[in-house]
Amino acid sequence: MLKWFRKKTTTIVAFDMQLNTLNEIGIKLKSSLNIELLFEHFSQEEMEKDPYTMLLVSLGSEVEMDNKFDFISDDIWHLDTECIEDHGDYQRIIQRLVQLTKGSLKITEINDYIDIDNEEVWISFNINGEVVKHDLRVEDDWLDLSILGILNSVVTKQNLEKKYYYAVLGQDILIGFYAEEQVRKINKLITKIHFE
Repeated sequence: MLKWFRKKTTTIVAFDMQLNTLNEIGIKLKSSLNIELLFEHFSQEEMEKDPYTMLLVSLGSEVEMDNKFDFISDDIWHLDTECIEDHGDYQRIIQRLVQLTKGSLKITEINDYIDIDNEEVWISFNINGEVVKHDLRVEDDWLDLSILGILNSVVTKQNLEKKYYYAVLGQDILIGFYAEEQVRKINKLITKIHFE
């Protein structure tokens, strides 16, 4: 009966070990960037107390350098899903998602139309000379996550070995373009979230 009153212990994982493990899986800090940028949002102690999740969020974030924003990693994206307000928002999101493929997915002529008040939102893009258009759901200024399914259907048709996976953190998500084995390894490391 006393075991019910025992305090749960959190496993602390050294920051360097987390970074090396993620690097081996294929989620890396851009080589041109300083490791100190990973501590813009969380301290090393916070990352060690919540192993891998906080580091994944940091790796997926943007930082301002020389009056411009840049992503810390080309392998993961941390995105606030309350981000759809006007024309160009879905275009920007698709461009970043295509960047995550590192050239594997060749989508061009990305366009969107966003009219929240009249509940009309669509995206279009060119894939292999074919222009495709998809209507999206309108939920105020929230991202319609079906965009990942739309892009994954393109990925499947292209016979790519990877696809988009995401993990919900609350209002924000982590997105990556991974092979199934990578996702399996990531999901073994994290406990509070799950990539699907």
